[in-house]
Amino acid sequence: MDTSSLFVKDTIRYYKCRHCTFRFSRPEVNLNDQTDIESYEEAYINYLEANPSDRHNFNSLLAWISRQVNLSGKKLLDIGCGSGKFVNFLRENRIDAVGLEPSKPLFDRYLKGNSHFYNFPLQSLATKVQSQFDVVTLCDVLEHVPQPRSVLEIISDIQPIGGHVIIEIPVCGTLPSIILGKYWHFYNKYHLSYFSKAGLIRLLREHGYTLCSFSYRGKYFQLSYILKYILYFVFGKNRSGLGAFLERKCIFLNTYDLLLACFEKVSER
Repeated sequence: MDTSSLFVKDTIRYYKCRHCTFRFSRPEVNLNDQTDIESYEEAYINYLEANPSDRHNFNSLLAWISRQVNLSGKKLLDIGCGSGKFVNFLRENRIDAVGLEPSKPLFDRYLKGNSHFYNFPLQSLATKVQSQFDVVTLCDVLEHVPQPRSVLEIISDIQPIGGHVIIEIPVCGTLPSIILGKYWHFYNKYHLSYFSKAGLIRLLREHGYTLCSFSYRGKYFQLSYILKYILYFVFGKNRSGLGAFLERKCIFLNTYDLLLACFEKVSER
């Protein structure tokens, strides 16, 4: 790949492809791959824990997906399911959903002993699970992997023609990413790959998928998260100890840089 440097943020250098809109970082240590739970930062664990915004966001996400795909009688796989919150929510709503979490520390902490969750590398999916999935969800996942193309290859292999992939991902080239530059909150040390909307559509097309629908979906956020980001933008430092009250309160925010897209598999790659 022919690349050029964009900027450095928090000691991590970010790059862009000279021939397309793809952007990426390759830190010396991939913080998404940890061998013990203590190595994950507190903020990352807090994101995985149950919080007041979950129910709002999951209801909205399920309603949107249901408008694109009839989930009745369908098998759904949530890849990178983290603590399993979304899968558990789906099952509460009588949807045949299972989750795959490749991280052993996260699996052991949140999911071990639950037959609805798998723990193995994504590359083993086709051999470990002897079934095809009508719907695959990748919510806040593709930006965390260094080789997103290989992820789509694996998914294509376990989906029939007519299957759907639901992707939620921050996209560059949006107004917030342009105005904020390196201070855009999605440029962080856990995120390794960045797409524009057009770049994501092109990647899926290469693997036999066509875009069905998309939305720049807002989310509910804890007030503490919003305030921490504002303080970081103003002072350049992360602040903690903002109080339990702000952790409990949520507000809806849509900055139109978080893309939710539904793709249908129309051909074999």
